[in-house]
Amino acid sequence: MKVQRTKNRKGRMKTGAYEYVHMPEHPFATKKGYVMEHRLVMEKHLGRYLHPDEIVHHKNRNSIDNRIENLSLLDQREHSRNHKSPDVKWGFLESEQWLTEQYTNLNRTPNSIAEELGCCHQAVRLALQRFGLREIPQESKPHPPILHPELHDEKWLREKLETMSQKQVADMLGCRSSLVCLYRKRFGIELRVKHPKEVAFPEVKNKEWLEEHCQTMSQTAIAELLGCDRTLVSQWMRKFKIKTKFINQYPKKG
Repeated sequence: MKVQRTKNRKGRMKTGAYEYVHMPEHPFATKKGYVMEHRLVMEKHLGRYLHPDEIVHHKNRNSIDNRIENLSLLDQREHSRNHKSPDVKWGFLESEQWLTEQYTNLNRTPNSIAEELGCCHQAVRLALQRFGLREIPQESKPHPPILHPELHDEKWLREKLETMSQKQVADMLGCRSSLVCLYRKRFGIELRVKHPKEVAFPEVKNKEWLEEHCQTMSQTAIAELLGCDRTLVSQWMRKFKIKTKFINQYPKKG
């Protein structure tokens, strides 16, 4: 179904149920340079541009009644909830005196005020911010303790990595070596001592040596010769793009 568009006054247009004003210099204007009139009214009232997530709600459900007294600023969730609950007492959120009495003098929380009015706490918070009322500090959960605080000490970590590998430092702290690696790179520390597993089986990492043995041996035989796992040999063969004509022989089951 096509939306009916009618131009009534110069620079104005009605599309569907909303009034639009031609303002191409507006940062959130449409491709044709139009902006919803009720959003312009709220922006003028607040003295700032509205964020795209902020929604201007018509209290009396009349979408062309764009008087500031008929508008309230909501988020997407609260706006959807409001249309499902038409009995929300929006008038109290527009009363600075009532909000000051409830929030500042009676020390009520936004949650309790929202429960009384039938809206969510975010609508109350927006109203408090609109009138410049500061929120009462709430007790927050204690910050979780820092795990492995030694890793946050650059001097300590640099000293340990002079004589130890990342794996050895991780085993000492009871953490993963990837965490040690993360802080090592963050502090720009060069790795001087490698873990034994990182330097084991240097032959398999030698392309010439591996090509020579693949001419007469299978992956399984090379692995048995080095005392390593066959997957390590297979990994470096794929990396060097080496092929062998020998079939791996696996022990028979049973």
